[in-house]
Amino acid sequence: MAGIGFELRRLSTKGGIAAPLSSALHGASVVAGPWLLTVTAMAMLQRLLDSTSPQAFTLQSIIIYIFCISLIATAPVITASQRLVAEELYTSRFEEIRNVYLLTVVLCVAAGAAGGLLVFGVLFRFGPNDLLLGVLAVATASMVWPAVAFASTVKAFKTITFGFFVGLAVALAATLAMLRIGADPALQAFAFSTGLGLAASFITLAVLRTFVSPAGELRSTLRKLARTAHRKRIIILGAGLSVVAIWADSMIVWASPYGTRMSIGLSTAPHYDSALFIARLTMLPGLIYHLVSIDTSWFSAIRRFLSAIAGHGTLRKIEEQAGHLLELTNSSMVRLIVVQGAATLVLLFLAPVYLPASGLAYVQMSTLRFGILGAFFHVLFFVASTLVLNCGRERAFMRLQLLFLVLNVSATALTLALPTAYLGMGYLAAATLGAIAALFALNNALKRLTQETFEDALSDSRQPVFVPGFAARILATTTNRIFSAMKIPMPNLSNGRKSS
Repeated sequence: MAGIGFELRRLSTKGGIAAPLSSALHGASVVAGPWLLTVTAMAMLQRLLDSTSPQAFTLQSIIIYIFCISLIATAPVITASQRLVAEELYTSRFEEIRNVYLLTVVLCVAAGAAGGLLVFGVLFRFGPNDLLLGVLAVATASMVWPAVAFASTVKAFKTITFGFFVGLAVALAATLAMLRIGADPALQAFAFSTGLGLAASFITLAVLRTFVSPAGELRSTLRKLARTAHRKRIIILGAGLSVVAIWADSMIVWASPYGTRMSIGLSTAPHYDSALFIARLTMLPGLIYHLVSIDTSWFSAIRRFLSAIAGHGTLRKIEEQAGHLLELTNSSMVRLIVVQGAATLVLLFLAPVYLPASGLAYVQMSTLRFGILGAFFHVLFFVASTLVLNCGRERAFMRLQLLFLVLNVSATALTLALPTAYLGMGYLAAATLGAIAALFALNNALKRLTQETFEDALSDSRQPVFVPGFAARILATTTNRIFSAMKIPMPNLSNGRKSS
């Protein structure tokens, strides 16, 4: 949904010299709010505690597991609900969005609880008390992901940003209070997750205030969500693979000799995890630029391309719009490389300066730098694969996510045989190769956009992401006319055949 990008772009041009900074701050809250909250809170806790103490490592390990489980468990639900909301917004049917959101939150909490039960109860066999607290912590943290996803439909940026600041303060205060009374790590982590839950509550209020239509029957909404999940199963699979791929390198290191088994039973690698958490924060400049600039410009360009088709434009006019889209994409990717590349160089150069402030040790310098370089290519992979999906190439998008997952697992496993100084090189190699593959796939999708758009309109099997059913019928009729004008034999699909 490009609406939030358009609004952030508008905010950056008004309100004085601080407007661009304010727009970037709001964009960061939407793009990586939970990540920022968690990393900042963990860094502060490490500064307040002895960062090398078993207590600090145990708390960090369970927080990382909560973050990982909640994100992986909720990704399929959120992807399906976002596709449904996109269709509702496209056709100006706002009355069910409130229901979709509430149902999504409930399903995400349930999915998070199930994931926590599986990991903490089955895999690591927590005791009853720790298991209950762990499951509650994951379920609470799972509320934040649908809240952030639906924030793209809401213009209440101040509420969203304020919610994350309040959540950060509550997470720190609650965790420190548990530490002072000598609570178990599971209770400390649950206290930490209340900050994420509070941030989600603030965003939830903003969503519910925006969509104030009375709640309808949830059973009907659930059926719609199930139908959407079935129709968009390739996208949902791709989204799930992409989330698992982000964590694949960490999981491999956890299970390696570099992993450490904490007193609570979890296997983590504090040396690797904390450095990669900080390194992936460096993706923010590129992701914000994509949200504010690339996504909005590209959305406008694809709408002009589709309007040329739906408006019965000539094939030459349609090809011109496709050419403009290709040129826009190429120039946008170059600017993205400049923006993210400049940030990467600065952060690499200044790493010795901010390393102590982030709670990292100097022995983690090489891992941090590999992670920062990997984050540069990860941004390129993310943006390119997203645009591939926006071209309607759902299977190509899914294959790219699977490729990145396989690369991240295999490259990380290979680097485990190298000295400790090379930890993180596997993620860098996977992100680099993934970015190259995604850029090639994007270039191929754009060059074949006109042909495959018409093929999709003629086929009942699938459609471009931005084209609902009624537009497909328009495309089928237009295709017949174009091919008739070119005197190419083509069956008239507007008669005797049902359009998808």
